[in-house]
Amino acid sequence: MRLAWQLTCAAAAVTAAAALAVPASADATTNLSTTTLHSSDHYSAVIRRTEFGIPHILATDFGDLGYGYGYAFAQDNMCTLADLVVTTDGRRSEFFGPDAQDDDPLDGNPSNLDSDVYHRWENASGIAQRTLGQPAPLGMTPQVRQIVNGYVAGVNRYLATTGVANLPDPTCRAKPWVHPVTAVEMERVIYNVNQFDALNDVQPQIAEAVPAASAANKPLALPNMNPTGAGSNGIAVGRAGTRNGDGILLANPHFPWQNAGRFYQVQFTIPGVLDVTGGSLYGTPVIEIGHNQ
Repeated sequence: MRLAWQLTCAAAAVTAAAALAVPASADATTNLSTTTLHSSDHYSAVIRRTEFGIPHILATDFGDLGYGYGYAFAQDNMCTLADLVVTTDGRRSEFFGPDAQDDDPLDGNPSNLDSDVYHRWENASGIAQRTLGQPAPLGMTPQVRQIVNGYVAGVNRYLATTGVANLPDPTCRAKPWVHPVTAVEMERVIYNVNQFDALNDVQPQIAEAVPAASAANKPLALPNMNPTGAGSNGIAVGRAGTRNGDGILLANPHFPWQNAGRFYQVQFTIPGVLDVTGGSLYGTPVIEIGHNQ
């Protein structure tokens, strides 16, 4: 899994912070653009937003970092996250009808029924549980697992505090498909993102596959795996080619500007351990593209 490998490497590249005691009260206080969170299960984080609403997460360890990010992301995108979970749980037909299309451009826009069959097949394999249950490199590093667990707690904290009936976005307000998430569900979302431009492009073919009538039948031709011509590129300029003598790296990922296939801008800080800003793909608890200090 490409993304799982990225998650593993992202955490392995830094040294884990020592766990610090945090207040155990279950309250959140907001002062202008700063929100301080404490939870009864010992998570704590500070969310500072810029004038444009960009969240800067300040935490003492990786679990707290995930907690603050999960809460901030849910504040801005609870409906999109809930939709991702419904998709990877294989329940789109139940709530939105079997014939409608999944509108996520990263998975080829299959029908809800094809999407459900594909994801239930994938879930039955137990890949999410195996990834969560194994150590790196086949599974997650301790730091990434802490981020995932904290992220789940942060999302669920926002949902419990706000209430499904009071969500600000009418798209999912009071909808039965919005519910607290689990670590297994978040790993399913992560795995699904990792299948972009891979298995996701053949969801209908997998969902509608039938046994061959005879061995003489020719195999089906694969569809165009990149019908939109999507791709990414980058430009690197050495110090000899810049006016100030510093190198420049431009990353240009060709991801969409709408739906779940977007990047979300955020900054992560664990003092003395981690200070990274950049873009996080929707539904993933880490920064995939950006820079450190």
